[in-house]
Amino acid sequence: MAIGEGCEWETYQDWLGDDMPLLHQILVEVHGCPESVLDFMDSFEKVGYLRYHKEPNIQSDPSCLELGMIKVRHSSFGIK
Repeated sequence: MAIGEGCEWETYQDWLGDDMPLLHQILVEVHGCPESVLDFMDSFEKVGYLRYHKEPNIQSDPSCLELGMIKVRHSSFGIK
């Protein structure tokens, strides 16, 4: 398993696995913007996470973003 900055692109699907406990809220700093960024965002949306926060890390590396996501019931928003 990758550890350190940038490992989110290699490990995010593990966070959503059936064997993981339910994560009601996720705050993650993502580093850079690889081609897999759309898969990353789509994967969280498909299992019911909505992004409520996005902030660039302007103090150390503007290519890093802090993302906050919260788990919601799709029926709450009319999503099927």
